[in-house]
Amino acid sequence: MPCSALLLALCLPMAADPGEGGKLPLDTVAVYDLTGRGLGPRLVDEQDEAGDPRAGSGGKPTSAYELGWINKDLYFPARTVIDLGRTHDLTGAAWYDVSGDGPFEIRLFDPANREDETHGWRTLLTDDLKKYNAWSTGELSGRARYVMIVVGSPAGSVVEVVLYGAPAGEAPATTADAPAADAAPREPAPFDRLLGVNGFIDDPVDRLAPVAGTVREYHSWEWDVLKTGAPDARIAFSPSAVRNQNGTWAWDFDQFYRDLNAAGSRPAPVIQCTAAAAFNLDGSAEPPKGSDKPVPPGGDAESPASYREHAAHLFQFAARYGDRQVDDAALRLEEGQPRVSGLGLVGDVENWNEPNRTWEGRAAYFSPWELAAMTSADYDGHRGTLGPGHGVKLADPNFDIVLGGLVALDLEGLKAIKLWCDLYRDGSFPADAIAVHYYCRALDASGKEAGHGLPPEQDELRRRVREITAWRDEYLPGVEVHLGEFGYDTHPGSPMSADAVGSLSAEQVQGYWLVRSALELAAADLDRAQIFMLRDVDSESPGKFATCGLTSSKETGHQPKPSWFHVAAARAALAGLVYGSDLEDDRVRGMWFVDPNGGGRTLAVWSPTAEDRRVPDWTTPGPAPQTVTRLSDDDPAGATTPWTGPIVITEAPAFLRW
Repeated sequence: MPCSALLLALCLPMAADPGEGGKLPLDTVAVYDLTGRGLGPRLVDEQDEAGDPRAGSGGKPTSAYELGWINKDLYFPARTVIDLGRTHDLTGAAWYDVSGDGPFEIRLFDPANREDETHGWRTLLTDDLKKYNAWSTGELSGRARYVMIVVGSPAGSVVEVVLYGAPAGEAPATTADAPAADAAPREPAPFDRLLGVNGFIDDPVDRLAPVAGTVREYHSWEWDVLKTGAPDARIAFSPSAVRNQNGTWAWDFDQFYRDLNAAGSRPAPVIQCTAAAAFNLDGSAEPPKGSDKPVPPGGDAESPASYREHAAHLFQFAARYGDRQVDDAALRLEEGQPRVSGLGLVGDVENWNEPNRTWEGRAAYFSPWELAAMTSADYDGHRGTLGPGHGVKLADPNFDIVLGGLVALDLEGLKAIKLWCDLYRDGSFPADAIAVHYYCRALDASGKEAGHGLPPEQDELRRRVREITAWRDEYLPGVEVHLGEFGYDTHPGSPMSADAVGSLSAEQVQGYWLVRSALELAAADLDRAQIFMLRDVDSESPGKFATCGLTSSKETGHQPKPSWFHVAAARAALAGLVYGSDLEDDRVRGMWFVDPNGGGRTLAVWSPTAEDRRVPDWTTPGPAPQTVTRLSDDDPAGATTPWTGPIVITEAPAFLRW
């Protein structure tokens, strides 16, 4: 069935006549998959095989673009944006329809209309994909740089897209992937500040501080909001909105943050979940709640204005805990709360936890552009358009936003987020750091968990994370990268277990692998690496994440595991030092850590294996070190002895100090 080419009354200006312009070279352009799945480039990866369908000489491409039916409600309609690199007068398109049927669209971006309900995208061509292994062609008549391909259903299958047209006007000096302007230089994080832990307000500070340069504190939005209904919602920090009925007990976030700072550990809250009480709906509709996106019913999740309530709360949080005092009239505090601002206890906030989760349905899932829209609101009220009292930068320009910790090392999602910023913020990136999560574990051929964790070297953790930080270095210099979650369980039944081997218990292996992971992450130019998490959930459970703690559960008193001592000792051994270079030695794995101020240096050295391997009679290159610190199962300082000659290297990192 032939396609229907829709020329809209709102088509873009200065369009070329149909038929003008040749086939465009799409094999070198930037392609962005707005699902974050990374399959979008397949739509233009066989341009030679595609031939020239409009001239009747179309080929037979075979590289399928298929997202499948799993989680279809999350990903469809599936959108891919092609950046032609400069403005073009587009005249036509062709697409290879393989099988099935479903809606298909081609849209062009008009920046002059980016604030309307279409966000600037004009649909100029549609089809219903009724052909079988055949080309369809249609006319386009518009001027644009960005072209969006929309596949509306997993029932339809398109293999390749060809565009026709010609360049128009002057070529831009930069592309959408150009680095952010005037980026402040990054300083490498000292190891003791880089390595942190995930925790909660009810974790003991004396258990948190020795293992954490930062505490990524899980902090539900509703813990701060009294259930009174917006706009009369009032905020409670000290005491918190979490309290007993007679008010004799409550959490106190002011005091918790003071205690962490006093102990040398910086709070790094992640504001997660939605506070239903923050939405004033007059009973006309159910507010979002729980893990749902904080968008009111009927709201456009790709519009920053839909995240007004969330941005307002982060303004309040930054006003209280940042360094800058704000006008008292701007504070929305419960009566009786200390009316203070600029406490200087927190320097940044992460604006969601795992926003791209796929296991709680569409209401909880953020697409890359939805997350970008919320982050823009949270950062500066979408460039101030939401008005006073919205976004952390309006409370304290030096307070930082961390882009909510993404499930997995989601580089494709990050690229799509940056594209949104190029289109809707003129290239300004609304975050000071980006956070991702990753767990080293075995996978089978289908990508399913195979039943146990992997040591970081075997899983190539450094290489994987370096792909993210290298992209950051090129396109977002000055923006930090955090690995907000990594870790291992100690129960052998977990799919991410650190299994006992030889003479080593699972608890010892967990600690060794965590320290080795942190060393690899420092070498990957990471800014924060935060272990998940301080405490076990249930030490007897084989469930994933049940035994990933550095201590036993809250119910059993946060008793330290060997890993707690290992992490504390590693932080102490490398305090103030930054990664310098690798040691060249085929027998062992080694990394030099140096004092950026020109002081001493330390070599971390270990066997990168998982077999209880020992390397006897190992000695250092060059002059001898002064001391050797080994990890201890019961001493947070480790065991330090003078260097006396060749030593045995094990799978537990040793630290040699010069």
